[in-house]
Formats: sequence, C-alpha cells, structure tokens
Amino acid sequence: MGRTTSIGFHPTDADIFYVGTAIGGVWKTMDGGQSYTPLGDDLPFMAVSSVIVQANQPNNLYIAVSDHVWYGPPGIGVYRSTDGGENWTPTALSFDFADNVRTYWMEADPNNPSKMFVATSDGLYRTDDEFSTIVKVNNINSFDVKIHPSNSNIVYQGARNGEFYRSTDGGLNFNLITDFGGGDVYIMTSPINTSRVYVRNESTLHKSTNSGQTFPNTSTLSTSSGLFVLGQRMQDATT
Repeated sequence: MGRTTSIGFHPTDADIFYVGTAIGGVWKTMDGGQSYTPLGDDLPFMAVSSVIVQANQPNNLYIAVSDHVWYGPPGIGVYRSTDGGENWTPTALSFDFADNVRTYWMEADPNNPSKMFVATSDGLYRTDDEFSTIVKVNNINSFDVKIHPSNSNIVYQGARNGEFYRSTDGGLNFNLITDFGGGDVYIMTSPINTSRVYVRNESTLHKSTNSGQTFPNTSTLSTSSGLFVLGQRMQDATT
C-alpha cells in the first residue's frame, strides 16, 4: 500500500472509514479496521493524498489522486465516487501528469458539504458545487487548508514557505497573518475548543487561542510531546 496519507470517516457509522495510501489507492473498512477492501484499482493512478466522505451523503467520496511528498509522483486532480468507492470519475479539478502538480490536502465545509477546498502546489482551489465547477482562490503553493469548526466564514491556509493565511469571508480572500520562517505549515483545529488553532512548522508547534489571529505560544516538538503524526498530518488538537 505504501505510506498512509489520509483517512476519511463515515459521518454516522464509526466502523466505516476510508484510508488513502501513497501508491496503493484507497481502502475501505466496515468493521473498524479489522479488515480492508481495496477500492479504485481501475483509477488511472494509484496515489491518494486526501479523502473526503461527504457528510450529508456518505456514499459520495472525493479523493485527491496525487502523492504529497517531494520525492513522490505528482497527481492528476480530484476524483469522485457516488457509490461508496466502487466507481470513480474525474471532476472539474484535473491536471495533466506532466503539469507536476501535487495535491496536499482537501477540506469540506462542515456546514455546507458541497463546498470544499483543495490545497495544491499550483495554488488553493475552491468548489461550491461538489466539483462541478472550481475557482482558483490564489496562486500560493498551499500545503494545508482548514475551516473553523463552528464558523465557516473563517478559513485557514498553510503555505509551503512557512506562511499562515486567514480568510474571514468564507475563503474568497486570504490575508497573511504570520510568516513562521520557512517549511511546510500543518494546521489543526479543535472541535472542542473552536477558537484554538495549532500550527506545526518543522520542529515547532504554534498555538493560537483567538482563531488564528495571533500565535503567542510556541514549543519544540519531541517524541514525548503527546502529538501523533499520521502520514505527516497532526491528529491531536483537543487540548
């Protein structure tokens, strides 16, 4: 399967989730991870860097067909399934393999599942209609994108050069908040403490308590930090 890159969870059944892999496509479990079924063997390319399970229609899946590390292959865009991953079709967001574009992360609006953002090396993209059409928001080499858990007007964008951006108009426009000084910007929000935003930049963890407006708290990450990284994604953010 290669590296595990992402997990997409069913919105109501905790035993069902989908796992994206670096060169093995996407896999489905219906028993909480005891067994897996490979999906998408007929995809034109088997690297998957991000998975979205649509919250209001869990049979609708979206995958970014791409690797996300510099030494891996680039991708061909976003594919969609309407039958739980049995069949896949390309969406309006597509690239030629020769374009050398990597898709790093996708994020769906929790209050409007038809609206999604895609962070790519070619810039940040947005769809408001489940990828029937797309809009390129900006040209920033984007490594991560997250939406405020309780206020969809606030969207966070992390760049590959250490810059952190914030939108207050639902992702139409973004303002540079801070430059962490190089490196990929990983972002994690907290559904328990919605005003908190965590940013990992290289070996430093930054914490905001005012929805990403300032980051006064920093600490150096270590193996005992209590943070877990899966497929280079922070999964902790509840404390």
